[in-house]
Amino acid sequence: MNYFVDWLKVQLSNPQIVFLALFLLVTALVISYAGAILAPVIAGIVIAYVLEGLVGRFTVLGLPRPVAVGFVYIGFIVFVISTLLVVFPVLYNQLTQMVQQIPALLYRGQLELIQLPEHYPELFSVEQVREMIATIRTQLTDYGQQLVSISLSGAASIITWMIYLILLPILIFFFVKDKKKILNYLIRFLPKDRELTAQIWNDVDI
Repeated sequence: MNYFVDWLKVQLSNPQIVFLALFLLVTALVISYAGAILAPVIAGIVIAYVLEGLVGRFTVLGLPRPVAVGFVYIGFIVFVISTLLVVFPVLYNQLTQMVQQIPALLYRGQLELIQLPEHYPELFSVEQVREMIATIRTQLTDYGQQLVSISLSGAASIITWMIYLILLPILIFFFVKDKKKILNYLIRFLPKDRELTAQIWNDVDI
């Protein structure tokens, strides 16, 4: 126990370790309590970090950074738009076909239920089948009401995603374009002794 206390005192006496621990704690709390609000910002930072790797490779090849940023950003936008144009029509067609097949499937199911007393009279009576059909219709009505409520909430989700689709590319562009300005601004809030933080960042930076 004394060994642990002594070790803890030594660690807490190091301002770099204290700063790093507080930074990780504050980051975790912000993500936990404001993650939904900051989702576009967090996603923008992650995507900008990935794109920055491509920008760095182009600058190594001799391209000026503004040209490399523009080239990578345009390529990213083209890739996203192409993916959406390919994926959305496929999903829409699949959903349309599924919705169109629902009445036919329900009709076939009803016919199969009606024929049960004929094929298995010792197991099913006509009255039992009628009760089963009535129960199924009631459940389908409940499912329809739930689907309407989900559709209403889905409309709000669609609006949110549309806002993300507009806001996120703007954030990504400025995160990549103004990387040095943003980092220089944030460095002002870091302690002067930040060798440990820099070492950890270099270790995790891919």
